[in-house]
Amino acid sequence: MPYVVYIHGGGWRAGTQYRPPFAPRMWEDGIATVAVTYRFSGEAFFPAPLEDCVAMLRWLGANASAHGLDADRYAAWGISAGAHLSALLALGLSRPDPSGKIAADVPAPRASVNWCRPTDLLRTAHDPIPGNGMIELVSDLLGGPIEERAERAREASPVHRVHSSAPPQLIVHGARDPIVPVWHATAYADALRAAGAPHQLLRLKDRDHNLGQPEEAAATRAFLLAHLKS
Repeated sequence: MPYVVYIHGGGWRAGTQYRPPFAPRMWEDGIATVAVTYRFSGEAFFPAPLEDCVAMLRWLGANASAHGLDADRYAAWGISAGAHLSALLALGLSRPDPSGKIAADVPAPRASVNWCRPTDLLRTAHDPIPGNGMIELVSDLLGGPIEERAERAREASPVHRVHSSAPPQLIVHGARDPIVPVWHATAYADALRAAGAPHQLLRLKDRDHNLGQPEEAAATRAFLLAHLKS
C-alpha cells in the first residue's frame, strides 16, 4: 500500500503521534497512515527533529515490505510544527543536486500536505504577533534568540529552501490563525509559484489554528488520492 507519514504539531516542544487527527481517514482508500514523533526542543535543537524524521523514513524504507507498504510511494502530512518538518522533508529530499539533499538514500515524498505551518522563521523575529508565543517557540527550536541564530533560522525556513523540483504541495491555513500568521502560507505559496513548483493554497477565511473540519479534510483526501493512487 502507499502510505502517508503524519507528523504531529506542538511547537516543536510537545505533542504525540498517538493522537493524530486522522482527518481524512485513508485506509478505506487503500492508503495507510504512519504516525511518528521526533526529539523536542527541550532535548535538542534544529536540525535534530528533521534528522529524526529522515531516520524514520530510512527505517520505513528498510522495513516497508514487512508492513505491506510501498517504500517509494508515500506522502508527508503535518500540522503546525509537524507541517514545518513535512515541508522541509519534501524540499530537502527532492533537491536535484545530491550535495544539497538532506539524505541521498531516502526517496522524496510524492506529495506534501501542510496545515497551519510556519515557513519563515527568520521573519518571525521582525514581524511577530504580540503574545502569540512564536518567538519563544522558534528561539527554543534554534537554541537561542532568532537574531543570534539567523543562519540556522534561514536553514530551518521552508520559504528559503524552495526549488523547482519540489513535489506537489497542498498548503492549508486559517486566515485568522493567532499563532502562525497567514502570511506564512501566502509567502510560501508565492515562493513556490516563483520557482515553478506545483502547489495548491487553501486559505480558510474564518478559521484559526485549530483545523480539522470537513473542508480541509476533503481537500487533503482528494490531494493525497491524486498523488498516491494515480
